[in-house]
Amino acid sequence: MTVGKMIHILFLAFSLSLCQAVQAEKLVLEEPEKNVTLCIWNINEGAEISLSYTHSLYGVQQCEEFRMIDGSFFLAGVCFGSYDAALYYNDDPSGGIQYRADGYYISEGKYLSEIFFKLAGCVRHVLRIDNETVDLYAVAAAGAALRLSIKP
Repeated sequence: MTVGKMIHILFLAFSLSLCQAVQAEKLVLEEPEKNVTLCIWNINEGAEISLSYTHSLYGVQQCEEFRMIDGSFFLAGVCFGSYDAALYYNDDPSGGIQYRADGYYISEGKYLSEIFFKLAGCVRHVLRIDNETVDLYAVAAAGAALRLSIKP
């Protein structure tokens, strides 16, 4: 075997191992009560995922901000359209309530294996995966109980 062929084989082996190391995982949206998978997206480590909706009591925007870390959802924090809605969520957050351009933010720092939520009939739910936006009413009906999970 020539040196050139050996280098080529080593390069291919290295490339294959690198591809496996950064292999995408699957973000899966399901309606468990109906045993139906609604959508599947390929996501990579560090993917930004958010779930936005209108707060049912205060009528302001609320956005839960996650990152995919080690196959789990890391809830970085929650942003609210009003200070009162943030206080209703947590009246004594350890990191306080910070004001940002998009609202009032509470840091969380929690890991979740799954996210469960229900599509209320009078509230628009939007899922964002990095730069993609999904109107959840385009894939499920009002009242649907949904689950987001991350699978290899």
